[in-house]
Amino acid sequence: MKIVIIGAGISGISTYLFLKKHLPNPASPAEPHQLIIYEGHEANKELKRQLYSKDATEQTTNTIAIGGGLGLGPNGLKCLERLDEALFHDVVRSGHTITQWRMSCARGWELASIGIQTEEDPPTNSVMIGRQALWHCMRQYVPDIAIVHKKISKVVAAAGQRPMVSFDDGAADIECDMVLGCDGLRSIVRKSMFHNEGDESSEKYPPHYEGLVGVGGFIPSSYLRDNGVKNGEKGIVFGANGFFGYGYNTTSPEGQSRNLPHETCDPGDEANWWSTYYLDECPDWRSIDSEDAKRQLIARHSSWKNPVIQKIIKNVKIDSLYPTWTTPGLPTWERAGLVLIGDAADALHPSSGQGANQALEDSECFALLLAHHLKATYLKPERSQQETERLAGEQAAKNYSNMRIPRIEKIHQRSAALGDFKKPKNLVQEMLMYLFIWSMKFFRVDTHTRELTNYDVPSEVGKMLAASRGK
Repeated sequence: MKIVIIGAGISGISTYLFLKKHLPNPASPAEPHQLIIYEGHEANKELKRQLYSKDATEQTTNTIAIGGGLGLGPNGLKCLERLDEALFHDVVRSGHTITQWRMSCARGWELASIGIQTEEDPPTNSVMIGRQALWHCMRQYVPDIAIVHKKISKVVAAAGQRPMVSFDDGAADIECDMVLGCDGLRSIVRKSMFHNEGDESSEKYPPHYEGLVGVGGFIPSSYLRDNGVKNGEKGIVFGANGFFGYGYNTTSPEGQSRNLPHETCDPGDEANWWSTYYLDECPDWRSIDSEDAKRQLIARHSSWKNPVIQKIIKNVKIDSLYPTWTTPGLPTWERAGLVLIGDAADALHPSSGQGANQALEDSECFALLLAHHLKATYLKPERSQQETERLAGEQAAKNYSNMRIPRIEKIHQRSAALGDFKKPKNLVQEMLMYLFIWSMKFFRVDTHTRELTNYDVPSEVGKMLAASRGK
């Protein structure tokens, strides 16, 4: 099969690696599968700047986590461990293991401390890590020759025909067996799948602005350490006029077990912070008045009784705004040889804490399904190898879409409700919010959290395939 992956962000690279790991090659003399990643930016220069820098914006190939950092939950870490143990250890070593979320409020009240880990022994915790650090760890496992730096202008697909990919520079179109859209929030592949009849430039499911804007970035870890933030602790602070978060995202090189997510070590030099607030209309994130943004940050949080927040807001510079965009619910994630993976299919509310985790689940799920159906069809081939592989890809894509959509819908519903905590509140609403969060400490872990952290992609794929055979 010739498979084109559009986008060399986290979802594109993980998809490439999972496919390389799992796809069976056809019997000789047929040629092995060809996997090509197309990325519009130079990976070691432009992508690195955009995915990590403090002036990164929503226009990047894959959406940026607020503050340049993200959380890998136990489910995402398990995906990486199954993919490659060395990669898994590299990632954990490059981040900071989080053993608890310490929740408090703007009035200085401690509300709850909640552990987010698996129930196994030893438990797998979450890891906070810079988005660029995660991308860099994964990128090292992909050969340079696998990534072609060309911007895609259009993808055309029709039932029964091979997809065609067009390039922005006018280079000759290429034909392939499948196009995997790992191209983020502003996905060209999604736009090709869903546009109004007769108008290919239109988009039926454009990204949705959630009414929330974030600011954030990287800070010295001493801002946290000097104000009593413990190793493995992530600060979550709620208020009537917004939200503030902070946490370590690096680990000291001297930590003996820093490559394992079972216990925490001393932090490294870097931490990150983020502040989210309500804004009815999406701001122009291309043009920002840094001084005004700083004044607004101080105005929102200067009365909050938290020494870490006061230290941060007095010392940071704001270079970017991060409007919260999500991908609308889609009727399907596949059509005529096109498949959506990661943010292209399921850009979630940041409150979910699941963006990168779900991209990894998507990648592993699709790779396992395609591998299964290729193995099955190679045993009973059609008249041509191309037709055999087309049927396998078609069935895998349908299974993938049917599996992933219900899971993402559940996560989206929950995260949308949590996102409401960040919107303005009157006194009664504020107190009810605090009461709800305070009550969470009486429950070690809720059903939703178990469903997130205990989700095992290979097991779920096996269940789905077994159910399909039983029909």
